[in-house]
Amino acid sequence: APRGKKGGHKGRARQYTSPEEIDAQLQAEKQKAREEEEEQEEGGSGASGEPKKKEKSLDSDESEEEEGEDYQPKHKGVEGMIDIENPNRAVQTAKKVTQLDLESPRELSRRER
Repeated sequence: APRGKKGGHKGRARQYTSPEEIDAQLQAEKQKAREEEEEQEEGGSGASGEPKKKEKSLDSDESEEEEGEDYQPKHKGVEGMIDIENPNRAVQTAKKVTQLDLESPRELSRRER
């Protein structure tokens, strides 16, 4: 995920969310909140709780097609085929404790070399 105030990818066309889409998202969130409240009141009776979730997923399937934030409908030219990783912005991947080997000699910094 990009850090900093503004998102990366300079020169990309802006994507505006249509008011109808925003409205649909708000409706979906309100519906989900209502269902969660009802489930809490019931005390988690499994039989009646599950169909609601299935209904919700059916509703959200219709709107998911045009929702995705990173989804680019049309690319100009070759942009869509090329995903450039900036070598100057290399992200450090965190290693798991199991992967670290303390026995091996640590790599020298540029100055130490």
